[in-house]
Amino acid sequence: MPYPQAPPGWQTLVGSERDASSLRRVTVREAERLTSSTHRHTLRKREQDRIYLQIDGQLCPTRELRQGPEDQGYREAKAVVAFSQADVAEVSKERHELLDKVLKAQVTDSEAFRLLVAEAYQQARGPQAAEVIVLADGAHWIWNLVEELIPHAVQILDFSHAKQYLWEAAKLIYGADSAFVRPWVKEREDLLFADQVEQVITHLHRFVDLVPGLVPIIHYFHHNQARMRYGTYRQRGYFIGSGAIESAGKQLTVGRIKGPGMRWNVADLNALLALRCVFLEHSWPAYWDAQAQLAA
Repeated sequence: MPYPQAPPGWQTLVGSERDASSLRRVTVREAERLTSSTHRHTLRKREQDRIYLQIDGQLCPTRELRQGPEDQGYREAKAVVAFSQADVAEVSKERHELLDKVLKAQVTDSEAFRLLVAEAYQQARGPQAAEVIVLADGAHWIWNLVEELIPHAVQILDFSHAKQYLWEAAKLIYGADSAFVRPWVKEREDLLFADQVEQVITHLHRFVDLVPGLVPIIHYFHHNQARMRYGTYRQRGYFIGSGAIESAGKQLTVGRIKGPGMRWNVADLNALLALRCVFLEHSWPAYWDAQAQLAA
């Protein structure tokens, strides 16, 4: 909970008084202890396992110096979640839940994040897996990182991002309020599910002289076409959406970091992210049990 709201909760749970600034110091101290500890949550070992890594980012409000008039102080917390397909429970037709996962997030540069992705890959037993699938959006730095770390991984562009670009293209071609938008998008989706991304690109090229705004969309599809074989992916039983990392990102930030009026020093923000990752990946009890044993 937010630090100003935490003292009554601490009083109820522990039976002693602590003010908000004291609780903040405790949080930062325990995060530093966690970071320097040997605690690493590892997925269970299985034969012929299929491992997924999903990568995304969440913008977080900070007190960082502004880089220009458009800079509102938001910085991206890069996040990676790794899980086994065997640990995905189907709650309903539209909703799945991860029973176990490895989760890491930090506000950092691409090189430092590369180390976090490598750790997540190892902790998920990726090197021993029969298949490794990486799901992400179209960011070049992500796919460059994947090529370097896991060159044999199956790369899949998150389908919701592809669909978002289809909607944008349709609105540019026909107008946002046109009745032709929805059926046009549906027809292009069907082509993607038939592994016909080339036909989608060809169709977009027909309009580019009249609608120059389609150029970056065409480039997006062309650059990612090898990651858009959705028909093949579905036949193989692969997930094609990055809902796991989007859900994890919201749990990491929306409930605790993006509250009204909140602004963070990056060091404090990363400390809280480290603790929340351990909590959300369900290795929190194991970590504290280990600390109790060390204290004994």
